[in-house]
Amino acid sequence: MTTEEKLTLTYTPSNFRKQQSKLLKQVANSNSPIRITLPNKEEGPNQDLFVISAQDYAEYQKLKKDYMQQIDYEIGELSNAIPHTKTSDTKKVEEWLRED
Repeated sequence: MTTEEKLTLTYTPSNFRKQQSKLLKQVANSNSPIRITLPNKEEGPNQDLFVISAQDYAEYQKLKKDYMQQIDYEIGELSNAIPHTKTSDTKKVEEWLRED
């Protein structure tokens, strides 16, 4: 658990419902996330939900997009570095498949 997760206020569903309006205003005004823990008695560990501000969500989307673009670039660079051979000769294809 990171320091940020430890500092995020955590609420049960019933406590969240009681203070919902106040908590949502807090997220919007102070840009601080809240955590809601849903008990999962039958199927293992509890599930956590995070409520974040629109500003944080936009930042998350941008970071995710940048990360995916970086991955695409790196995969492309690796792919370009590998020598490719095109052939329709079935004997060569069979030999290549048997190499492993």
